[in-house]
Amino acid sequence: MTILEAKNITYKYGVGTPFQITALDDISFTVEKGDMLAIIGHTGSGKSTLIQHFNALLKPASGQILLYGKDINESRDSARYARFKIGLCFQYPEYQLFESTVYKDISFGPMNMGLDKNEIDKRVRTAAEFVGLTDAMLQKSPFDLSGGEKRRAAIAGVMAMEPEILIMDEPAAGLDPRGRRKILELIKAYREKTGRTVIIVSHSMEDVASVAEKILVLNHGKAAMYGTVDEVFSRAEELREMGLNIPQITKIFSELNKYGFNLSKSTYTVKQAEKELLEYFHKGAPGV
Repeated sequence: MTILEAKNITYKYGVGTPFQITALDDISFTVEKGDMLAIIGHTGSGKSTLIQHFNALLKPASGQILLYGKDINESRDSARYARFKIGLCFQYPEYQLFESTVYKDISFGPMNMGLDKNEIDKRVRTAAEFVGLTDAMLQKSPFDLSGGEKRRAAIAGVMAMEPEILIMDEPAAGLDPRGRRKILELIKAYREKTGRTVIIVSHSMEDVASVAEKILVLNHGKAAMYGTVDEVFSRAEELREMGLNIPQITKIFSELNKYGFNLSKSTYTVKQAEKELLEYFHKGAPGV
């Protein structure tokens, strides 16, 4: 079932000035309910501009964003509805923390939805538990948390609104390897547990390979590719021409195959590589 659709979206910055640029150029694609979609592209390709259209923060110069088949920019009510159904977590969301306690910060979104006190409390505690924040942490100032904890608190604030689509812009940006791994595991677990649609924006091919099932590639404001992870990463040369790349582990396997190894061309993560190599050597490693 199609939950979100972009139809011929075009957006321009600086309209009517000498600095006018087309940030998005006639982009069309659909997102199915329950999809785990990654949007990738070089810096300035239009990724962040595109996701701000999904909950009516930006309005296209032409084209439509459809949520369950209805134009989200049709009226103020439809735009408001979209903002509750589509949760957008900006890059470095911890910079948006502002309340005196973590509890109050997470409750801000549900409170603005007009929910009663008991429902707000339930949602705050459920979201906090999901991202690994304890009851004691809820009573702390958000500014007393570590960098990774702040990121998780900010994400919990969006999750507490229980959006049908969760969009995250560079969710692992700036975190150390341990914090990065935790955030990516959290995203996967959230999708698996709730069955909700998740869209992430990332420049890291390793991050994309570890969580995504589908990929939309943007290049100079255009939709250059859209398909499964296998379909997109199999076009490695085209990705390189766009200033992108395939995961390092995929490159290693590609080089090994050149030297006579018969390994899978669809290996994008370390876990997949480990499994593939164990099976390969268990079979007697033909060609070695």
